[in-house]
Amino acid sequence: MTKNKKKREEAEKEIINKYFGGRSASNNQRQDEFNKKADSFFGITFVLVLVFLAILGFGSMFTDIFGWAGKKLDSRDSKKQECLERTYNVKNEFTAKKMYKKCMSE
Repeated sequence: MTKNKKKREEAEKEIINKYFGGRSASNNQRQDEFNKKADSFFGITFVLVLVFLAILGFGSMFTDIFGWAGKKLDSRDSKKQECLERTYNVKNEFTAKKMYKKCMSE
């Protein structure tokens, strides 16, 4: 029996050397556990980065939209000021209103 046991152990060592590069099954199990932990860590990190980028993208969209609206309002205010200055010296109120409306529609 001891002879068979030795042959079996030698055969197992050969298989381990051939297929596992000299590492035993317990080493492979530890490597698999490490790989699972690493996969979960990098998976979570990847998801967090994607969430951060999505929040950053939405934030920049909102600032672009509100910035655009603010610029439009500012340009309208400056247009009002320009049109008031154009019609300031007109003596006739009716003519001034018509000139102001025409200026604002340009």
